[in-house]
Amino acid sequence: MAKYNNHPSRQALRIITRLRHGRVHAIVAGTLALCIAAGTTAHAGEIGVRGGIGLREYSLDAGGIFWRPEFVPFTAEPGGAWRLTGYTELHASHVRRRGESMNTAGVTLGGWFTHPQSPVRFGVGTGPTYISEKHLPDHAFGIHFQFTSHVTVRLDLSRWLSIGYRIEHTSNAGLHSDNKGYDLQMIELRAGF
Repeated sequence: MAKYNNHPSRQALRIITRLRHGRVHAIVAGTLALCIAAGTTAHAGEIGVRGGIGLREYSLDAGGIFWRPEFVPFTAEPGGAWRLTGYTELHASHVRRRGESMNTAGVTLGGWFTHPQSPVRFGVGTGPTYISEKHLPDHAFGIHFQFTSHVTVRLDLSRWLSIGYRIEHTSNAGLHSDNKGYDLQMIELRAGF
């Protein structure tokens, strides 16, 4: 039994338990727990930060962190030299609107379209997202469980550094009658390891 006490999933559970009383801390701890658990089977991959404002509503702004472990769920060559490579992303954000805020955490499955002779890549992805609040001013989200979908254009400045522009939409996909959702445009900075 003692050998299971130091397993990464047990360590992650202890972190969440210690920090469960603060929402911000719980979301950060949950993301950290996912990173610890995933780190047992994957290399560091990519980490980054992103920030931006509402796409149509400028009273909305957000900032966050993400981690894409070096784990490739699939690779395909749909035609010519273009290549489609899958990725998994763990992310946490802080979203504000008119003086009130909420925290989010989620997992994304996506794909990068790349060409070997171009530093530009195009990404698409979607996945479940947890939001800490059901309401922000003039926004009713209905439930805590949401979905986030995105498109990204990224410029690789080097193998280790890139900058990107991302448009994302978060809503509950009609699972609840209150489904205002929100759209963000964000700049992201990524470092690879």
